[in-house]
Amino acid sequence: MMTSLIGNRAGQRLGNYQLKRLVGRGGFAEVYLGEHVYLQTLTAVKVLSIQLTQEDQAGFLNEARTIAHLKHPNILSLLEFGVQEGVPFLVMDYAPHGSLREHYRQQTNLTPIKVLPHIKQIATALQYAHQEHTIHRDIKPENILLGPNGEALLSDFGMALGTQSSRTQDMQEIAGTVAYMAPELLQGRPTPASDQYALGIVLYEWLSGNTPFHGSFTEIASQHLLAQPPAIQAPSVSPEVEAVIMRALAKKPEERFENILAFAEAFEQAALEVDETFKAATGWMPPGVLQQIKTAPSIERQPTLRENTPQPASTRPSTAHQKLPSTKIVRGRKVLSRGLGIALIILALLVATSGIALAAFSFNAGRSNNNPQRGTQAQPQVQANAAIWQNTYTRVTSQKPFFSDPLSRNTNGWDNAAAKTRSCLFADGAYHASSLTPYALALCGSSKLPDNLSNIGYQVQMNILQGDEGGLVFRVTLPSSTQVRAYVFSINRHGTYDLWVINGHYKTLLYRSSKAIHTGLNKPNLLCVIAQGSQIALYINKQYVASVIDTSATTGALGLFARGLPSTTDVAFSKLTVWRL
Repeated sequence: MMTSLIGNRAGQRLGNYQLKRLVGRGGFAEVYLGEHVYLQTLTAVKVLSIQLTQEDQAGFLNEARTIAHLKHPNILSLLEFGVQEGVPFLVMDYAPHGSLREHYRQQTNLTPIKVLPHIKQIATALQYAHQEHTIHRDIKPENILLGPNGEALLSDFGMALGTQSSRTQDMQEIAGTVAYMAPELLQGRPTPASDQYALGIVLYEWLSGNTPFHGSFTEIASQHLLAQPPAIQAPSVSPEVEAVIMRALAKKPEERFENILAFAEAFEQAALEVDETFKAATGWMPPGVLQQIKTAPSIERQPTLRENTPQPASTRPSTAHQKLPSTKIVRGRKVLSRGLGIALIILALLVATSGIALAAFSFNAGRSNNNPQRGTQAQPQVQANAAIWQNTYTRVTSQKPFFSDPLSRNTNGWDNAAAKTRSCLFADGAYHASSLTPYALALCGSSKLPDNLSNIGYQVQMNILQGDEGGLVFRVTLPSSTQVRAYVFSINRHGTYDLWVINGHYKTLLYRSSKAIHTGLNKPNLLCVIAQGSQIALYINKQYVASVIDTSATTGALGLFARGLPSTTDVAFSKLTVWRL
């Protein structure tokens, strides 16, 4: 039989690894920061809090060998394993950025768009493991770690190796796991669909702020077996997204998706349905934003995007003689993004010094469930003839620019100050837009750029030094004190890009991944938008990625921005160029 062994082993040596300090403790094991005694490389050493019999040692070693053969970009590598004086241990890659339990905190309503990249990464890793005939059996936020580029890394395969066959397992030890356990797993019959159920619980928790079932171990287990999960009461969750999650949480494995990758793909499709992404009631704002409005100071004594007197739209003849390719229009509905809600609020703060009362700002936060407003807005379609758009980029960027700025120092009246939640500052030869608190957005502009730019090519190099996301804004206008219009083109370090539009309401025009993006931190990316009339084309690192037709905003100012959801973010910008078309 196995006996429990709980204690601090810092300073001890297991195999070729010196245990430096305790970094975590759970019901099954303790995790130490370890160092290879010869290579001096840092690792994570998981020491199981049990002592195995000879019979149990054989089972542990067999399972560990199976898991050690799993090689996938989203699975934490098992480097070494063994049993020393009856105590089993595992040596894994060290993930210094912690787990998604720390990154996505409980009681926080995340949006489907926000968690989509990690859900896809986890599902891809699990699909690979299932094809290798391995079931994880312990999917929960604590067992999903963050890699060096923010990618999800699955750890702890096998739900504490060597313990499941134990005749002495204490049910209290899995109290933290039971919230995610599929009915058949509780009955001792795990299948690959058990991992799908657990990932469905994780997704339910991220979107609603909590797991569906609560109580003692017995009460939670009983609810898994008999009770239906409560409806997800979160404004960011459409009926389509909720239906996908509920199917993954079906009591019978055969009633779930065919496999876990099919679950992730169905979730992606539902999340990216532009006309069903958000079902917020009018006036809804993300938690904490109202307090942010009341307390966040504006960036004072600096010109803002709207401090200059608006000029008439340019009547200069267009220099673009080549006809731009057409883009199909598809009809759809209004939609709100939490991030763009914050963008409007911060833009309101930036223009507050212009005498526009902050209290006057109100906005339509999407559709109500009883008034879908079908067919009111144009939706995008990828331009089939990418070659024509690529040629357009070459033609536009070969012209003499209307405005250029290396952004190495402030020679063109850029915002250059810091506030409590955000900053726009020149440092280290670049222009930094920084979101200094979670959910804040830094929007930076120049007083020397006109605020009536319409047909333009607009390009800038950006480098995410810390955090999540950054990009450019264009056609920013305030036609009245109750509305703002703007387009926002951004990329994040995980490899996706967005095009949003604000026009009294908020709409996702595009949300896609692209191999053109250099992922990770400290990786420069060149963003460019070519806007002429209603046609807008997007380019990343000189490569055409998508085009849309939209008439929400026709003219306005330019800017740069960074936002953190939920991390603080610092984006360095350089090599800004504008062409008039």
